[in-house]
Amino acid sequence: MITKLRRHHHSRRKYIINIIRCIFIAVAGVLPNEVIADKKGDKLIEMAQAVREVIPADMPLLVNADDLTAERAAQLRAAGVDGGYHACRMGEGVDTRIPPTKRLKTFENMRA
Repeated sequence: MITKLRRHHHSRRKYIINIIRCIFIAVAGVLPNEVIADKKGDKLIEMAQAVREVIPADMPLLVNADDLTAERAAQLRAAGVDGGYHACRMGEGVDTRIPPTKRLKTFENMRA
C-alpha cells in the first residue's frame, strides 16, 4: 500500500485525510496533539495541511520537526501547524555534532 501511495500523489493525500478522519471518529474527538513527525521536503507541510482539513479548527496541531529555518517555520504555520516538539539536549554540541545555537534558533523560529 505504501509503495502504491508514493506513486500517486493525490491518492496519498486522500489516504492521509481518510486515516485522520477514522482516528478522530474512533477516539470520539480526541486526537493526539502530535500527529505527524518530521518528513523531508514538502511532505511535512502536505501532511499538516491534510490533517488540518479534517480536525476541528480549535484543536492544536503540533509536529515533530528537525531544525527549522524561519522560512520553513512560516510555511508550517501557513499549513495550519500551531507548534511543535523540538529539543536542545544536555551535551548538545559535545555529544552530538549539532551546535546548541542551531537548536535554540529553531525555538526562536517556531515562536516567531
